[in-house]
Amino acid sequence: LLRGPISWWSRLNTLSSSASDELTHQLAAILQTPGEQRERLTGEIFIPKDQKEHARFMEDTFVEVKKAESIERKIKKAIRKKQLPKKKRIEDLLDAAVQAKVISVDEKETLAKSEKMRWECIQVDDFSQEEYVNYKA
Repeated sequence: LLRGPISWWSRLNTLSSSASDELTHQLAAILQTPGEQRERLTGEIFIPKDQKEHARFMEDTFVEVKKAESIERKIKKAIRKKQLPKKKRIEDLLDAAVQAKVISVDEKETLAKSEKMRWECIQVDDFSQEEYVNYKA
């Protein structure tokens, strides 16, 4: 007796369905772009004021890397135009980019700082087998 109405209602109100890939990609793009929408989504997340705290460092790194993206695009554009040699790492081209007047000295420092922060942010603790086995909580 209830199979028909309940199955019809559950198809209209799908509580257990997940978001579409398109919606997930849109949300990921919003979270990776500084601005009002990101602030609304992450505004209630506690970010410590102490610079030594990892959550604060990750947020600062995010801001710094976003500032450096436009500088990286300038260097990549100069590589495509053959103003700079093609290398695997942009960090190796910073001095050449300044000499070729592709970027300024301030932009070089911003890019170097963002790369240093990014590298520090992704580092993890490393333990030897002996330290791991002999660890006492």
